[in-house]
Amino acid sequence: MLLRAKADNNAAFSEITEAYAPLIDSMTARFLSEAKRCNLESEDLRQEAVIALYGAVKAFNAGQKSVTFGLFAKICIRNRLISVLRRHRGQVEGVISENEPEVSSYNPEEYIIDRENYERLTKVIDESLTDYEKSVFKLFISGKSYREIADTLSRDVKSVDNAVCRIKKKLKQRI
Repeated sequence: MLLRAKADNNAAFSEITEAYAPLIDSMTARFLSEAKRCNLESEDLRQEAVIALYGAVKAFNAGQKSVTFGLFAKICIRNRLISVLRRHRGQVEGVISENEPEVSSYNPEEYIIDRENYERLTKVIDESLTDYEKSVFKLFISGKSYREIADTLSRDVKSVDNAVCRIKKKLKQRI
């Protein structure tokens, strides 16, 4: 589905958008109070999140295995919403930065920034985590519970909990 969407298949992108609707909704809700201060509606944020998802589809390297598309999409959406809010905050205050990209489309500058962030994150994960921690990380960010991760990896729930704590600590230090 991701490869079809990457090749401009609208139906495949619609499926991805539907599958990631909970992520889009949660990210939109997370930034809603700030958006209201900038005179933006939740639907405006949602549209920006979908644009970011589209950019993530286009930028994601499906050949690599260290970062899932879900994590990459979450980072792209978060970065896009932060950028939009910064731009609108500047407009509300009467100051618009000259080097901020246009709101209306996902432009090459944002693509490059998202790609660089993705590559940096991939490198940090590869360098910092053990194979077991990478396995736990992939399952964790895909939304699996500790119990589901433990069952999938044939480990104790406590082992998974400890791995998640180590992962968070390592990534916090490196990012």
